[in-house]
Amino acid sequence: MNSQPNFNPRAVREGVQIRKELEENPTVDFTASGASSPEPSNAKTRMAGPGGAFAQKLMTEPDFANQVAGWRNMYNQSPQGIEFNAAMMQQQQQKLDLQQQQQNMGAA
Repeated sequence: MNSQPNFNPRAVREGVQIRKELEENPTVDFTASGASSPEPSNAKTRMAGPGGAFAQKLMTEPDFANQVAGWRNMYNQSPQGIEFNAAMMQQQQQKLDLQQQQQNMGAA
């Protein structure tokens, strides 16, 4: 039986490199007092996957944001959107009712 580990050193090096690239690196340095430095660091910013790129585009492109708002409005008027929003409103009402009950119990 071979007791030597069965791994590829190249794969390990590549994994370490990928892990370093994926680590969160802040784009702004912080001072000892907690205040952020006005100078950004040279660290590479990291997007949070496809959702992060979508959110960035949504925040920086007004035309795209308006287009998404139009899609959302059309969805809200569809039968599926109405059903979804009704369920969300019901959940919100249940949360408010529970909070009210907890406040009433605390006041008693």
